[in-house]
Amino acid sequence: MASDFTDIDETILARAKLGTFSNVEIKNVDEENREKYFTHDENTYYLSNQIKNKVAFKKHDLIGDRFGKDYNVIVCRNVTIYFKNEVKEELYQKFSDALVPGGLFFTGATETIYSPEKYGLVKRASFIYEKL
Repeated sequence: MASDFTDIDETILARAKLGTFSNVEIKNVDEENREKYFTHDENTYYLSNQIKNKVAFKKHDLIGDRFGKDYNVIVCRNVTIYFKNEVKEELYQKFSDALVPGGLFFTGATETIYSPEKYGLVKRASFIYEKL
C-alpha cells in the first residue's frame, strides 16, 4: 500500500520525488537507517527506491480538491496558520472525514484546534489529534 505525499507546489513535489538530502538534512536519521535506506556520496544522501516506491506523489489543493479516505495518519504542519478561521474549520472537518477511526492528525507547533470534538477529534498530545 502506497502512502500519499501531497503538496500544491510542483517544485516541492519534484524535490520530494528525487529523495535527495544534504548532510545537514539527514543528521537526525540514525546510522542504522542511513545505512539501510540510503546511498551517499560526499555531500548528498539518496533515499532508496525501496522506500520511494511506497509513496505516491500528488499535487493537491487543500481548499479546492477532494480528499481521499481511510488514512491512518495525516501530517499538515504549518499550513492552516495562513487561512482564515472559516477555511480552517472546513479543512479540519475534511481532515477528520479522511481519517479512519483511531487515525492521527498532526498539526504544526503554532496550530491549535479549538474544540477538536466539533470535528470528531480528541487531542492526544501537543499538536496530535485522534479521530474518534
